[in-house]
Amino acid sequence: MNINWYILIAAILLGLAGNIAILRRRFRFYQTTLLIHFALSILLCLFFYYNGFYRYALPVVFILPAVVINFGLFIAFLIRFEPTKDTFRFYFVFISWTFSLEIILEHLGFIRFRNGWDYWDSYSLYWIYARTFTYIGKHTVPLEGRTPIKLTKRSNLLLFSITLVLFFIVLLLLMKTDL
Repeated sequence: MNINWYILIAAILLGLAGNIAILRRRFRFYQTTLLIHFALSILLCLFFYYNGFYRYALPVVFILPAVVINFGLFIAFLIRFEPTKDTFRFYFVFISWTFSLEIILEHLGFIRFRNGWDYWDSYSLYWIYARTFTYIGKHTVPLEGRTPIKLTKRSNLLLFSITLVLFFIVLLLLMKTDL
C-alpha cells in the first residue's frame, strides 16, 4: 500500500474524529446544513474533477468520502465556533491553516492542480464555501447549537499576525521554488 492510501485513511479517520468531537450532542442542530453540504460537496468535487481542475493519486470514488467528511468538519467547526464579533480574523486563521493542508497534499502528489487551477482559485473557493455555509448555518443552527469562541483582542491579533507572517513566508517560498 502506497502513501496515498495512508493519507486517505488518516484523513477519513481524523475527519470522523473531529466531526464526532464537534457535533457530539449537537448533531440534530446541524442535520440540514450537513445534508446541503453533503450534496454540494459531492457535486463540486465531481465538477472540478471531471472538468480537469484537480487530479488525485487515487480514483475519485475513494476520495469522495474524505471530501464529504473533512469539508463537513470544516463547516461544522466554523458554524459552531464562529465568534460573535471580529469574524474576519477567525476565518482568515482557520481557512489559511486548513488550506495549508491542501498545499501539503499537493506537494506530496496526492492532489494535482491542472488546467489553470491554482492555489489562489482553491483558496478563494475555501472562502466562498465557508461564508456560504456559515450563512446557511446561521439560519439552520440555533444559538444553543453553537459555542462562539471567546478570544481576547490581544490573543486574536497575535494569532492573526502569526498566521499572516507564516503564510507570507510560505507564499514567498512557493513562488521561489515554483511548486
